[in-house]
Amino acid sequence: MVQDTKEQNSDQKRYVGEIISYLPEKHYGFIRSDDGKELFFLDSGVKYAKDLQALKEKVAVSFFMQPTNKSFKALEVEILKLKDGEERYEVPLEVMIYQEEVDGRYKLLKDSYKYVIDYRGTSINEVVYKAQSWATHFGCNALHHARLIRRTAQELTPSGMRYYTEFRYIGSPCFVGAKSVKGTVTKKDIPQDLDKKLQDYYENYQDEALDTYIAKYKKRSFISMGASVALGLFGCVAMSNPIAIIVFLIMAAISLGFCIFYVKNWLLPPEVFSGGAVSLKTRLRTDTGEWSS
Repeated sequence: MVQDTKEQNSDQKRYVGEIISYLPEKHYGFIRSDDGKELFFLDSGVKYAKDLQALKEKVAVSFFMQPTNKSFKALEVEILKLKDGEERYEVPLEVMIYQEEVDGRYKLLKDSYKYVIDYRGTSINEVVYKAQSWATHFGCNALHHARLIRRTAQELTPSGMRYYTEFRYIGSPCFVGAKSVKGTVTKKDIPQDLDKKLQDYYENYQDEALDTYIAKYKKRSFISMGASVALGLFGCVAMSNPIAIIVFLIMAAISLGFCIFYVKNWLLPPEVFSGGAVSLKTRLRTDTGEWSS
């Protein structure tokens, strides 16, 4: 007779797994849980008597787990079944990386049509890890058409020009899963607003980058303009020394040139700023021929 054994179990978490074997003539069987544990169960540990007729190898079940002296015992074993119209999915525990389209066990459930994760850094491990972290941040569990791009970059430092290798990791964020009665994810858990989340981040980053850019060049414009005027005045004051006049006027002209350059950047900023963690797919195709979707 099937009995209610829940009160014997101190662990109130319900686990899932599948039947390894069932011996009806001996009234017991074995289950392998999704986390790899092997458990035995008795007929008395099956929740519904009608399920005994359907117990066989590979049947998906849920159960409570009770430790024993030697291993684990399954209690309140119940065959997993989907309700009418219900769909459940097993999903990867870590962010999956696909070099091309999503393939294999998991299927594409939700994709971003406009944006990609686009992260830059100075090491391969850094850019891959950060790209996966940003995918998780937006509710995704995979990146498809993933590409690692390497280039030599340069920057001006007080000691001179510094050259270094920059890595750029690009991938289209998506959500993948495999239909399964053992799945823990339903349709409502799939991020339907993926492009909206990416768009909000992208637009906020562009706004902040524009404000920072304008503030930087506005400040430099005023500084160089002030320096140009001051140097010009010093040149006029030094009328008794022709060499000083020439030197000051040359310095004033150089400062004025910087001023014009800064004002131009201040008033005519770029349309799109690179950096951040998200890029437009359409923009990316013009930036590099090494990525396509």
